[in-house]
This record gives sequence, C-alpha cells and structure tokens, in this order.
Amino acid sequence: QFDPNQRFAWIVRYPLGNDAVLSSDGATGIELPDLLGDRHGNRFLPGFDEGNHAYRVNLDPTTDPDSEIRREWQELPRELDRLPWNRIEDPAWRSLPADQAADAICMFLDSRCRYDLADLPLPAREKGGILRTFLFGSDSERRGHCQYFATAAAVMLRRLGHPTRCVAGFASHEHDDEGYTFRGLNA
Repeated sequence: QFDPNQRFAWIVRYPLGNDAVLSSDGATGIELPDLLGDRHGNRFLPGFDEGNHAYRVNLDPTTDPDSEIRREWQELPRELDRLPWNRIEDPAWRSLPADQAADAICMFLDSRCRYDLADLPLPAREKGGILRTFLFGSDSERRGHCQYFATAAAVMLRRLGHPTRCVAGFASHEHDDEGYTFRGLNA
C-alpha cells in the first residue's frame, strides 16, 4: 500500500523491462514535471510507447519483502555453478554481513576488472558468456561497463546467500532551491 506521506521514489518502467529508480536523498519525494498521470497515480511521459510508466513506491517499507521475492533474489542458474569460483572467491566473505560482503566484492571487482565502454570483448560461448569473460577471462578481457560490475557483484552476493537484485537508475547529490538535477553522468 503506497503512503504519499512517507519517503517515496518514482520507479520508471521502460518497454524493454528495465527500471530506473528516481529518488532524491533525504527528501519526501520528487516532482516529475511534464509527466501525465492516470487515475491510479501512474505517471508517464507523453509521446513514448505506452509501456513507459512511472510508479510511486515507498522507500522505507514497513514490512520485509515476502519470502517468495526473497527466494527469487537468491536464485542462480545452475550453469553458473560450473564456473571456477574457487579462483576468485574469498572464503572470508561467507562470514560477512551483506553490506560488508558487498563492499569486499566491490573492492575485489575494482581491483580485478577495468571499467570500459569501447570495443568490449566478445562473451564466452557458454551460458553466462559475458559474466564468464568479465570475471574469468584474461586480463585484457576483464573489462566492461557498470552493468557488468553490478551483475557480477549481484551474482557473487547471491552465491554467498544474500538476497540481491540489480536496480538501474539515477542518483544525484546536485540540488538547489528548485530541486535535484540529473545528468547523464548520474546514470
């Protein structure tokens, strides 16, 4: 149940299934001018496919996600079990709480992989090809953009038993009296 008096964010649903979370830190919500709304509180930008909608969601839910969702956030394809995880996983990560494990995995990925946007290596031919190349390829192949890092971190956290999902969106700390400014670099 959405409560407009609690902190909330807009979740923007795109036709291809990607979501973007628009949230201003510390504020009660975001005004999205030039968006149309329907009687259900859904908002959308005119001129785009009808699949583009924005939904208001509370940032501080009063209850945990139900166990069905938690299970979904822990599932991994069986094919990934065959990857040589023992080459990259640190056994000490298993005893860490989720936030510390996430920090450790992110530091590991930053040290092992390189951020890059151009001429990315071809994915391995087996299932999980991009992940295989990004995590286990040669030094020159272990590079990619933010989605590579986020997906790798999510998979590694799920392997540790932590419910994890990737969320794409914008985060900006740039604001003034009129509101927050979102730029391409905030993606």
